[in-house]
Amino acid sequence: MRSKPLLIGIGIAVVLFIGVALYAISRVEPADYFRLAAAVVKEQTGRELRIQGEIGYSISLVPTVTAEDVRFQNAAWGSRPDMLSAKRIEVEIALLPLLRGKVDIRGLRLIEPDLLLEKNAQGTGNWTFETAASEPGASPDAPRQPVLDIRHAEIERGIVTYRDTEAAGPRQLTIAALTMKSSSDGVHIDADAQLNGVPLALVARMEQATNARTVDGTLSTAGLALAAKGSIPQRGVAGSGLNGEFKLQVSDWASVAKLAAIDALQLPALKANGSLRSEDDAWVIDNLKAQLGKSNASGRLRFGKTTAGMKIDAALESSFVDLAELQGAAEKKRNPDNRIFSVDPFPLAAIKTLNGKLDARIARLALRDGKVVEGLELKVTAEQGRVNADPAHLLVEGKALRFRAKLDASSGQRLAADVAIDGNGIALGALGALMNLSGTPQGSPTDIAIRFNGQGESMRALMASANADVRIVVGPGRLRNRVIDWGSDVTELLDALNPARKSDPYTELKCAVVRLAIRQGIARVDNSIAAETGKVSVIAAGVIDFRNETLDLGFRPKAATGLGVGLGGLASLGRLRGSLAHPKVALDMGGAAKAATQLGLAAATGGLSLLAGGLLSDSVPDHACQAALTGVTRSRPSKPQAEPSIVEEVIGNMKKLFGR
Repeated sequence: MRSKPLLIGIGIAVVLFIGVALYAISRVEPADYFRLAAAVVKEQTGRELRIQGEIGYSISLVPTVTAEDVRFQNAAWGSRPDMLSAKRIEVEIALLPLLRGKVDIRGLRLIEPDLLLEKNAQGTGNWTFETAASEPGASPDAPRQPVLDIRHAEIERGIVTYRDTEAAGPRQLTIAALTMKSSSDGVHIDADAQLNGVPLALVARMEQATNARTVDGTLSTAGLALAAKGSIPQRGVAGSGLNGEFKLQVSDWASVAKLAAIDALQLPALKANGSLRSEDDAWVIDNLKAQLGKSNASGRLRFGKTTAGMKIDAALESSFVDLAELQGAAEKKRNPDNRIFSVDPFPLAAIKTLNGKLDARIARLALRDGKVVEGLELKVTAEQGRVNADPAHLLVEGKALRFRAKLDASSGQRLAADVAIDGNGIALGALGALMNLSGTPQGSPTDIAIRFNGQGESMRALMASANADVRIVVGPGRLRNRVIDWGSDVTELLDALNPARKSDPYTELKCAVVRLAIRQGIARVDNSIAAETGKVSVIAAGVIDFRNETLDLGFRPKAATGLGVGLGGLASLGRLRGSLAHPKVALDMGGAAKAATQLGLAAATGGLSLLAGGLLSDSVPDHACQAALTGVTRSRPSKPQAEPSIVEEVIGNMKKLFGR
């Protein structure tokens, strides 16, 4: 047959061609290959590729080229000269595919590579190159680069470091071993590494299917396991992108926090699953179901990219959230100076990146002391640092408590807050549990109206600039005396104001009023705090200074008529002064007629503008709550007079002190 000699001829021609090609390659210096590669890299990236060590190769149908001490230049503004360095690189390139313009890398091995990824203050990454194709006027008909196909790749003892000017510190991925194999069946990746010192393992497989590629992978580390699988449509095939499912389990949040390079988290175990798909510049999680300890949530999340940054839209529902469990698990940080309000700066940069909306509904919210609130609905929108929560409301034992909040961090320098809280007939015990307080009365329907605004770079600065109007009116209820634990000094004050507390299991509360006007961080209490119980009535006056977190309040009690014996130890005046965190008590058991004025002068000399000028009423009105609510505690002059400011009162008392 004539075909046999033809085949033999073709075979001889191929062998001769390969032999000539191998001979030609053998006559070329290895450095010439890298000079050519360096020129192409320079043209395409604008950066230098340098080989500072030895270069070699082996001759075969799959030649192996090696280079030692390879370095790739970093951006001009980078923190170090080289973006990438490697102790040794080995490349196996198939010879015949080069004739078709295809670079078929049969093997790529990187020994001890060190890759640095970083951003500058303008947010530009060092992986952004000044390529010829990106320059204005570049020809769209420029020759296409050869097709690159990597069959097998390995990394040994590699390091990848990421730096961001907005991050607390660098994040580092240390690769003990990474293998990637590519074949007609698909791509398989197996990695053993550490991220920020936490060991992790990655196994992933991508296979070719009809009109799509299937992806199946697992990521596991200490306390975390993530499994995902799905499909990616091929180009030209209908479909928006990745479409798959995932399962996530977290049992050790400390390891997760270390992975993410954030502060330690103390949360219950998490289980979550759902479907994941990609859209144009967005990722969508549908059918989300999550269980965090006793709490649960379901719904939809969408993460989109806009010109302003990441946009997150969330629609979530929950049948039950155990806030007591979540708060109990969270670590409570204490200020080193023993003050209440934190000096830690608000995360203004993070708030400025918030864009999107949240629509959340929680059927039941568990609080401390076994209290439960229901029907929480919250709608929040955020855009470039401006956050608006409106409407937001919940049911406290069937009564609606409404919130409205506007936060503005767009300046990047401070947070401006405008908050309103309103509610009528809300049980004080449940309200106290909502505020993480214990020992609040049983019953006691409460009306609350708060308007607050301020600005600052921390909670301490925010409170120091606060302007607010607070009006709280508490109705009848019963207080368990042994439950109250507000510190030894406060307990001593309560016992002095109501000696019957020591023997009675309960205090029958008739009413209580708190009415405050806070201006520039100072609350003047002008007989605007009062309480009436079955045994005593109490009214208070003084100043609460949120700028330095101090207070000086005078309390005047009066025994109810016809109580008989047992209240002989009733103080005629009690005083609570010092820091908000650790106030101290002073008691006047003798009933000096000028106690209020004397205390006021002492306060002025101590630097606190408090009870001066008879701010505290000389006697407790018959209806203390009504007096505190209306501001009428004593006879007023027939003609209205301008009320002196706190500063004027202090100056006046200082003059009296020095005989002026």
